[in-house]
Amino acid sequence: MLNKIGLQTFTIRKNIKSPDGLEKTLEFYLRMGINNFELSRIKFDEGVLNALSKLKETHGINYTACQITLKKIISNFDFLMEFCSKLDIHFIEVSVIPAGSFLAGRKGIVELAAKLNELGKKMEHRGVRLLYHHHNFELIKFGEDISFDLLMKSTDADYVNFVCDTYWLAKSGYNPAKFIEGRIDRIKGVHLRDNIFEFKRGKFISRDGALGDGTIDFAAILKNDWHRKIDFYSIEQDTKKPEEDILRSYNYIRKILN
Repeated sequence: MLNKIGLQTFTIRKNIKSPDGLEKTLEFYLRMGINNFELSRIKFDEGVLNALSKLKETHGINYTACQITLKKIISNFDFLMEFCSKLDIHFIEVSVIPAGSFLAGRKGIVELAAKLNELGKKMEHRGVRLLYHHHNFELIKFGEDISFDLLMKSTDADYVNFVCDTYWLAKSGYNPAKFIEGRIDRIKGVHLRDNIFEFKRGKFISRDGALGDGTIDFAAILKNDWHRKIDFYSIEQDTKKPEEDILRSYNYIRKILN
């Protein structure tokens, strides 16, 4: 199970703005014991591709997925297919819902689903699977369904599947383990982020944090009858001290799994 745990590079985005910075930063986390990386907030260009290829050849890194906006996936389609092929990446995930799709309500979600089906079918012919990553927008009700479920019902499982984020689920009032289990046949990846409640300026707020610092039961997510159906798990956090928080999160997972 530990071999499925990796790092979402959104967490280290400030240190990976250049190919050289990317290479040095990933080597640092390799020494920590993390060998899987889900790629986000990087430049998808030849320089980065060469740096990542070098790391894969010299260190055996596994790149689990690329997270990119829908607009960029469509506009850079051929290069991204080449990028994935050279790095042996099997998933590209839509990073965020297009604003127009959300603002158009139920009609916008259904139209987005049709676009995802078309793109997913095109990608599948190139050996890459399309995933959709949610925030809290997809957990809002449009009619009888939350938009996540409407997207799920309106997309073809052969071409479109999903990545769940534990923080956004908990922040929106859902039990992450139960939410994922109820949709397990369509979930391929999970972002591991804790949910911490704080009292600030006279009201309670929640923010993400290192695993084990908040309210989420990660043992229920990582040790269950259905975890084998998940292809990858990625530690993710919006933190000013990633080296410290990632190490604490990774050690917390190891403690759970041991």
